[in-house]
Amino acid sequence: MTVLDALGADAFGSPINLYLVSWLSLSDAATARTNGAKILGYNGVILSDYATSGIVSATDKAKITNGAYTAWGYENMYIRNDGYSGDKKTVYDAIKGNLVLSGNAGIALGDMLVGREVDGGTVAP
Repeated sequence: MTVLDALGADAFGSPINLYLVSWLSLSDAATARTNGAKILGYNGVILSDYATSGIVSATDKAKITNGAYTAWGYENMYIRNDGYSGDKKTVYDAIKGNLVLSGNAGIALGDMLVGREVDGGTVAP
């Protein structure tokens, strides 16, 4: 990669290797891996099965729900009480009920055997 400074000049004089570390969704991580990205563990635990399949296996799900793998957070979605009807209600209910909490897009809150008070907080039963 060529890194440019504020004036648009090559900051290093030639292209350099660049390594990025990022949090990705399950489907984005599978796509990135297919294109050469490496899946990293967190605190010594890796979700090894989805690293190859793109689907949360029972083994990887257990690592998350039992608290061994802690690189997760809650998906928070807020809506104002006024005007919660029609299309807004349809979309909100579909996301909350189907897309965020079920299938390969995430893990249902009811399946978790651990939790945390705040995102990034200590994971405990």
